[in-house]
Amino acid sequence: MSKRKPESKDLYNFNYPGDISVSPDGAYVAYTVTRLDKEKDEGKTDLHLYDVAGAVSRRLTYGGKEGKAHFSPDSKRLAFVSGRNEKAQIYIMDLARGGEPWQLPTKEAVGNSVVWFPCGTKIAYSAKVFSQTEEWVPYPGAPEYDADRLKGVASKPHADKKPDPDKKENLVKVITRFSYRRDGAGYHGDLREQVFVTPVPASPPVATLEPAASQATKGDYDHRNVAISPDGKYLLVSARRDAEADWSTKRDLWLFAVGDNSCTMLYDAPGPADNPLFSRCGGYVAFLGHDGSSGLSTSTGLYILPVEEFMTKLAAGESPAPLTKSDARHVTERFDRTAVGGFWHDDAFVFSMADRGQVHAYAAHQDSEPTALLTAAQTSYFGLCGASGTLAYIKGGFDLTEEVCVHRDGVEVMASACNTSLQQELDLSPARHFVYNSDDGQEIDGWTILPQDFDAQEKYPLMLFIHGGPHAWYGPRFMLDAQVFAAQGYVVLMTNPRGSESYGQHFADVIDRNWGDLDYKDVMAGVKAALALGILDEKRLFAQGWSYGGYLTCWIVTQTDLFKAVCSGAPVSNMMSGFGTSDITLADEHEYGGNSWEGAAHLLKHSAISYADRVKTPFMLMHGENDLRCPVSQSEEFYIALRRQGKDAVMIRYPGEYHGLRRPMHRLDKLERQVAWFNYHKNL
Repeated sequence: MSKRKPESKDLYNFNYPGDISVSPDGAYVAYTVTRLDKEKDEGKTDLHLYDVAGAVSRRLTYGGKEGKAHFSPDSKRLAFVSGRNEKAQIYIMDLARGGEPWQLPTKEAVGNSVVWFPCGTKIAYSAKVFSQTEEWVPYPGAPEYDADRLKGVASKPHADKKPDPDKKENLVKVITRFSYRRDGAGYHGDLREQVFVTPVPASPPVATLEPAASQATKGDYDHRNVAISPDGKYLLVSARRDAEADWSTKRDLWLFAVGDNSCTMLYDAPGPADNPLFSRCGGYVAFLGHDGSSGLSTSTGLYILPVEEFMTKLAAGESPAPLTKSDARHVTERFDRTAVGGFWHDDAFVFSMADRGQVHAYAAHQDSEPTALLTAAQTSYFGLCGASGTLAYIKGGFDLTEEVCVHRDGVEVMASACNTSLQQELDLSPARHFVYNSDDGQEIDGWTILPQDFDAQEKYPLMLFIHGGPHAWYGPRFMLDAQVFAAQGYVVLMTNPRGSESYGQHFADVIDRNWGDLDYKDVMAGVKAALALGILDEKRLFAQGWSYGGYLTCWIVTQTDLFKAVCSGAPVSNMMSGFGTSDITLADEHEYGGNSWEGAAHLLKHSAISYADRVKTPFMLMHGENDLRCPVSQSEEFYIALRRQGKDAVMIRYPGEYHGLRRPMHRLDKLERQVAWFNYHKNL
């Protein structure tokens, strides 16, 4: 069977696995598969179930809005969240009896956390609800009707509700919080994330149930990442429960007693402490976090906290002092690498760790160094989950489409078949890894993806991809855009300049407060190294990037005219006007190196808008009009600065989109428009 080159329209042919859960007895693996529905212009996500013993996978749901599956402690039932009836709700599926899943109703739209109690008769879940007291007023001097009005708006499923032309509703936004919106979600107003507990009937109900949940966490604070103690007596959450919560990235670990809802601080964190999980014995809590020493650029590490003595005192009615950083063991400190997710397996914590772009699996015991479980050159393992000897994960590479794999008894098998036929159909180019030196001798990783019909005697155009973040990284993950440009005859170049994660703390934060210096030099040294390969046409060099990659694309063309054309997506072009208009002001203030009233000169010095007169390169800008991370005004400013001078520039705007494009139509348009733009300039 002859293979064909990948095309932009293959976007609709791929399926995307995710959200893995393994049953406590290790017999089943549940996972989601997302496909893109061209006709309805949306993603559809359903649940699939893999039988480990039978080595067979089957589709469980067809609603298209399913996810967050969790097995009951006895492995016989599966709870999942579905938006099939508009409001996200919990559904229960009986795996032994079969039949349709039944709804476990809640008054609130269910959020990200859904966890079974060890007894199997209750579930804890999170939801965003109005959390102010009855005496609350939005601000001193507000109209008398405002408190009641805003409580009503906040109680709706989305605080950022659009006006209904058939209704006369006053949906004006009154903003008093420092943190009042989030990209991808919109304005959350006065909603806070709280944890609820609901009973679960032992068998499917014969009649429609009434909501029976009780709210377990209280106060005008967000409570995230709920876990449950092995004895079922305590909820463990990540939260900052004080008036400074919006002005800080610090999040502590709190225990809430089930029943009386009294709360106790377990861990007084120096920075964010997230995703806590009790060990099976209950004597340890593992969590991800950092000490904030480099602000939000601090690399996330894995910590294991001994809690047995604390829990014993608490059960005896004492009030033990919160544990601190000195009590926790920083498991990944010696590696100086980024920890990603994980779960307890017997007495070890299994987690992913990113190293030089690759993501591998490790196991850490309470008192020993981590040991490697799954490592392979230019391969990544992520989404880890496991129980009773069964380890499940998503495996991928540059030319390896992502699939769910199961590792048991030393043998790896592919559990899903999301893209196997497409993998066999497409001619995908492998990535060639190389290491080069930047101007100051710093070693940098780079990868090239060559055209599928590459001929060493030919000279090819270069397509430079610049990642976002800046603390993201390139590595062995399948990337359709890169394969499409290779199929169009480009040599694709990806690099991990300083600022990238997975290379250690100093490598990641050394560019903070100084964007456009070492990062720019590292990327341009990568282009120089690629040119030295002798396969590139130095007159046909192109570049593109999104978010921080968009920033660096803007910056590059103010520093050099080496590129024939570029495309910048969702950039920051003006740090001065960008300050305070993003949903991550604290991160921006640290990474940009100042604020608008003290550091205006510094912000403008590192902004491409200040040097727009130098640009000679044809420029395409792309932006979602609802972007709350890097507002669309950032593209507008740079576009107008270029067009006011009569320079070659075009701006593409995507209505209704946040920082990352969601609608399949727009994602396809982006890729096809980029291909057309670069091919036009390539052929001039």
